[in-house]
This record gives sequence, C-alpha cells and structure tokens, in this order.
Amino acid sequence: MVFVRCFTPQVHPIECCGHGLLAVAHIWLRRLQRDLLILSMHQSTVHCWRSDGLTWLRFRRESVVAATVPAWTAAVFPQQPQPVAAATCGGERGYLVLQWPDDYDLGDLSPPGRGLTQWSQRAVICTAAQPASGNAAITLRYFAPQYGVPEDAATGSAVRVLADYWSHRFNTLSAVQCSPEGGLLMTRLAPDHVEVGGYCIPTGEVANDA
Repeated sequence: MVFVRCFTPQVHPIECCGHGLLAVAHIWLRRLQRDLLILSMHQSTVHCWRSDGLTWLRFRRESVVAATVPAWTAAVFPQQPQPVAAATCGGERGYLVLQWPDDYDLGDLSPPGRGLTQWSQRAVICTAAQPASGNAAITLRYFAPQYGVPEDAATGSAVRVLADYWSHRFNTLSAVQCSPEGGLLMTRLAPDHVEVGGYCIPTGEVANDA
C-alpha cells in the first residue's frame, strides 16, 4: 500500500485527487515492478494497475442525483447557451454537474472565476456528449475557485462522477477535458465500482532516495 496526499496550489489538502492518484500509480507500479498496487488517500482505498499502456484506478461508485438547473447559471455563464440538465453528488461542498447540449464546444465557456463562490460551494463539472466524435465520447471542464482551483487541467475525480452521470447512455466513456492544457481519461462502469484510466507521460525521474 502507498499513502498519497495531494494539495491545491494554496496548499489546501484535496480529499480525492484522481489525476494525482493516476500519476502516483504510474510511478510506483513501474518502480516496484508490480501488477497491482493499493493507494490510500484520506478515506479512499484505490486499487491500481496497468493494462495496454494505460494506468487504471478503481473507485467505488458515487451517488449522482438529478437536480434542477440553477437559475444562477445565466449569471455565471452569461451570453452563452445554457445547460439543459443538472445533477448533484455529495454534500453542499460536493459536486454540481451541468450538462450542455450534444456536440456543444465547452471550450467556448468562460471560466466563472471567484464569482461562482457567491452562488455555490460545490465544484462545478461542465459536460457535453460529443456523438459527432464517436460513441461514448464526452467533454468536460472543472471549476472550483472556492477551493483554489479556478480551472483544473485533468480531473479524475470529476470523470469518476461523470461515469455515473452518463450511465443512462454509456457504459464506458472517452472523456476529453477542454482545459487549456487538455486531458484525456477513460472510464469503465461495473455494478459496484468505476474504473478510471489514462496515459501518463513522465516528465522526469524520481530520485532513488525520494
């Protein structure tokens, strides 16, 4: 078992950092030459492994509940098409999923910035299906200025939530994150868990005594 802690740029602890776990899994699986490893982050125990060049994480499924699209989205995303559906996950400091029409380019959204904090303490996951790009293709963006993350580059924890959100249409996802840096993650859904996978590209080697 490997214990993991991740922090925002403001050094606030992150309860579940999917892409942080993915990077740690990639490094330790390769370094220890193991087929399977267990990661521990706060209250989460996550199994990880490598398959066909991808690193995979296994999370328990989250409860995602359909909700009414908040009226304040028009103020947060002005002069843009508005979401057509919404859902919540977790408590008041959990996630709010906002769904845009199919094939909408989420890259056109302007980040809400600190203005979001006056309306909600939830991290906002924006998503849209992209049938023109293939079956089970979706896009997402993730905004959490309340927690020092104006926009995240790649968000495994958000993709874990979206696996359940889109389960009425897709059992697997190919999720492109439309952040300036960009990211690509895949999901596979099972009755009691969701698997999140992605390619990890090392930018340097960890020192042997790290």
